[in-house]
This record gives sequence, C-alpha cells and structure tokens, in this order.
Amino acid sequence: MRTRDWDHGYGGGHDAPRFTLGPARVPPIVRTLLIANVAIFVIQVLFSAATNVDLERIFGVSHLYLVERLWVWQPFTYMFLHSPTGLMHIAFNMLSLWWFGSPLEDRLGSRRFLLFYLTAGIVAGLVYATFAIFDHTFAVPAIGASGAVLGVVVHLALLDPNRVVLFLMLFPIRLKYVAALLVGIDLFYFLGMQGGGGNVAHTAHLGGAAYGYLHFRFAGAFHRFFERVEAQAGRDRAKRDVSTREEVDRLLAKISAEGIGSLTDREKRFLKRSSKRFG
Repeated sequence: MRTRDWDHGYGGGHDAPRFTLGPARVPPIVRTLLIANVAIFVIQVLFSAATNVDLERIFGVSHLYLVERLWVWQPFTYMFLHSPTGLMHIAFNMLSLWWFGSPLEDRLGSRRFLLFYLTAGIVAGLVYATFAIFDHTFAVPAIGASGAVLGVVVHLALLDPNRVVLFLMLFPIRLKYVAALLVGIDLFYFLGMQGGGGNVAHTAHLGGAAYGYLHFRFAGAFHRFFERVEAQAGRDRAKRDVSTREEVDRLLAKISAEGIGSLTDREKRFLKRSSKRFG
C-alpha cells in the first residue's frame, strides 16, 4: 500500500493528486520505532545463526510463560520481535507503520502516539494470551508488531476515512475500506477457521484493532475527564497553599510578638515543613 497525497492537504485543493512511496516526513516516534524494530530484527538473525537461545520463547507473548512463570515483560517485548527466517513479516509491519503511523503521529502528537502504539500492542498481546485459556492453539508464543500496527490503521481510518492509499501498490482505495478488509480477514480466520490462523496471531490483530476503535471512541472523553481532575487538583493545591501561607504569617507574627519559645512543638514542625516547601 502507498499513500496518495494531495497538494493542498488531505482531499483538499484543486490540483491533481500525486502518488508517493510514503509520507515525506517521518516523525520522531515512528522513526525511533522503525530503527528499534530493525535493530532488534538484526539481533534476532545473528542470535539464531550463532546460538541456540530461543528469543521467541523468552520475549514473545504466551499464556504459558506469562501466567505460569510470570514473565510479565512479554506483552511489551513481543511486539518488537519478528520472524528471523524471512523479511516479509517485518517488512510489511514496518512499511505499514511508516505509511499509517506517520500521519497518525502528526494528528495525535508524539507523546500521545507513543502511548497509543505501545498500549495497542500490549492489549493485542494480552488478548492473544488470554485465548490460550480456552484454546491451546494460542499456546505458541506470538511475536510481531501487527497488533499495534492494525490498531494504528483502524484509528487513522476513523480519523481520516477518505484518505486514499494504493492497495497492493496497484489499486487506489479509501483507507476505511482497507481497515475494514484487514479486520474482516482476521475475523474470517478467527470465526470461520482457526483462531491462530496457522502461524498468524489473528486474535492479537483483532485486539489491536479493537483498541484502535476504543481509543478513537473514548480517548477524548477520558482526556477531558483527566483534564478536569488535574484542574481540580490544581485548585485544591492553590487553596492549601493560601491556607498554609496564612498560618505561616500568623506564626511569624506570634514569634515577633512573644518570641520563638511561645510556639508549640506542633507549630515549630509546621514552620519547618513550610520553610522547605516554599523555600
């Protein structure tokens, strides 16, 4: 898939559209994620060639190791591993991260995009591991950024559904249909065939897609809620500061009139704490 850019913004302007390989600018978090994934892939290839260390078992996500051995890092680390025996796995994920993560980071901002991407990946891994409770198909460790990336695709499709991409490098298609097709394929394998889909963790994909939808649907409400909580906490701190300063002024006036010996032990401790707080 390639993106189709317009000379005057997404779908705007009157100039003819121009096709590009991908976003002209790679924002910082997407760039860092691309470098991290490629670097870890190289390490995987070198390890698999030189040692017998099973990195997928240790750092992939699996119900067996996550629950029974408490390898709690797995829902985070698995998304940075890819199959060392072929390039298509990492190539498709990294191209998709570049194509769709770049505009999404521009829309969300770097900090929010990083939190979204990592959370989507963690949720996808936990969904995959949870299904192992009911079906041993999911006992095999899962690796790859596909769950997080599909979360990115779904979120961007909801934000910008009419963005045009070249599907399979050939067919111009709106992003909302691409997202629906990818989710539909995972649902087909999950419901109609086997949840694991052979060597593909479709449940992880669906977990990432579900998080992408939920983040789009509810993130604004959560963000506004926490903004209100933070604002109320700030007002409460300001009230406490005013009250503290008034008490400090009263005690200083007492010292001025009656001397330091007139203060109780509690008042002395209060002054000491207040002096550290306000400098």
